[in-house]
Amino acid sequence: MQEAINLDPSILEGVCVLNLICIDDIDLINKRREWEIALFNLINECYEKECFLLLSGSINKLEAIPDLVSRIKKMETLRLEAINDDELLEATKAISKNLNIEISDKNMNYLINNSKRDIKTIFRTLSQLEKESLERKKSIGLNLIKEFIQNSQSHNQNNKQLHIYLAQIR
Repeated sequence: MQEAINLDPSILEGVCVLNLICIDDIDLINKRREWEIALFNLINECYEKECFLLLSGSINKLEAIPDLVSRIKKMETLRLEAINDDELLEATKAISKNLNIEISDKNMNYLINNSKRDIKTIFRTLSQLEKESLERKKSIGLNLIKEFIQNSQSHNQNNKQLHIYLAQIR
């Protein structure tokens, strides 16, 4: 939605002929009445045509027309919470094991606490750290991790966003 929000809402017209429609960041349509009406109409069309509609965003941030909010709340909802520290540590250990990377718990904790807190970033970081350690013929130590984090600028400790995913099922 970040890119589409600057376009005309009429781009949603007729897309219900598709089997699946996915729209992210629906909360960006806040107080944009034309977009709210277009999304409301799309939801109604999807009900009629029985197409799948997957929306993501925070319904709590959505201050839209009441009919739209009501329609969205009637859809099946799946709430995804940010991964907690213990889960992230376990996932990081599993990724390390699968990649055959030996990294101390101390260094793993440093990596987790000083990088973006998502599995994709952790996996990419571990893979790149492994490559870098092989090229340098050094083990993955604290200095290499610090250097990598500084160079990649993936330092974001507070990335605990909550998203609600809504899906309309036939």
